[in-house]
Amino acid sequence: MTKPAQSTTPLMTLDQLADAIPKADPHLRVSIVEEHTREYFVAQGRQIASGRIVLDDQSLLNEAYQFWQVATPAQKETLVGFTPALLSIAVDEARKLAGMASDDTAKRQQVSAASAAQTAAAASAYARASALRNQAVTVLKKVAAHADTWTSRIEAAHANADVVTALGELAATGAAILAEKQSAIHSRAALHGLTSAYLDRLRAAAKDASAAASTHVGRRRSVSQGALDLEDGINLHILGAIIDAFDAAHDVDSTIPRLQPISTRHILGAHHAGRTTTAAGPTAPAAGQPSPAAGPTTPGAGPTTT
Repeated sequence: MTKPAQSTTPLMTLDQLADAIPKADPHLRVSIVEEHTREYFVAQGRQIASGRIVLDDQSLLNEAYQFWQVATPAQKETLVGFTPALLSIAVDEARKLAGMASDDTAKRQQVSAASAAQTAAAASAYARASALRNQAVTVLKKVAAHADTWTSRIEAAHANADVVTALGELAATGAAILAEKQSAIHSRAALHGLTSAYLDRLRAAAKDASAAASTHVGRRRSVSQGALDLEDGINLHILGAIIDAFDAAHDVDSTIPRLQPISTRHILGAHHAGRTTTAAGPTAPAAGQPSPAAGPTTPGAGPTTT
C-alpha cells in the first residue's frame, strides 16, 4: 500500500479544528462519560496538570485529523476504533478543558497579585481544610468498614466537591453514621475517634476556608478542583482511545502512523508499552498450516473503556 504524502498543513488551534469538523454529538458524549466512570476519570485527572493535557490534545488531534484527511479508503477501513464522531467529541472536550484551565490559571495569577499576608492566611485556611478533608475520609472509611452505602457517600464527597463543600458533606455523613443503630459501627466510631466534637471541627474548618475565599479573590475559583480533575480525566480517556486506535491500526498497516504523546507520555505513553520489534522474521508455519500474521497483535494498555 502506498503511503500518502505527508501533510504540510500548519498546526491548527482547537477552535480551528472545531470549525473544520462536524459538531460533537452530545448523546455520544454521554455514552463515554457515564456516572460510574466519574471517580475513575477524577483519579486519572489528578495525576497531571491540565495544561500538559491541552498541549497533547492540540498536537495529537491535529495529527489525527490531518491523517484522516489524506488517508486512503483502505487506511480508513483499517483504522477501526477511530471515527470523525470520536474526533469531534475529543476536540469539544479539549476546548472545554482549555477554557477551564485558562480561567483557572487567571484566577491563580490573581493570588500572586494579592497581598502576601492575605495570601498566607488563605493558603493556611485551605491547607488545614484540605488536610482535615483527607483525614476525615480516612476516619470515616474505617468506621464505615465495607458498607457500600457509606463508602459511596464518602468517596463522592472527596471526588466531586471543592474542599469547603467536601468538609460539609463529610461532616453530614459522619453525623449520619453516628446516628446508626448498629453496635459495630458505634464500636468502630469509638475506636477511631469519630465524635460529634470532631465533626464540629470539620464544620469550623469549612467555615474558615469559606471566609478566606470571600476575602481573598485569588482563592475564588471559577471551577472546583474536582470539576477540573474530571475534565482532565475525560480528555485523557478519549485521547487514549484515539492513540489506541492508531496503534492497533499501525500494527495491521504500518503506513498508518502512531500518535506519540509528549506532555502526557508518563500516562498515555503506556499505550506503547510492550510493543517490540524482533529482528528475526516470523517462524515458518508447519506443513499445511496457515502463516501467522506478522507483527504484534496486542494493542497497548489504555484507560478503561466504558
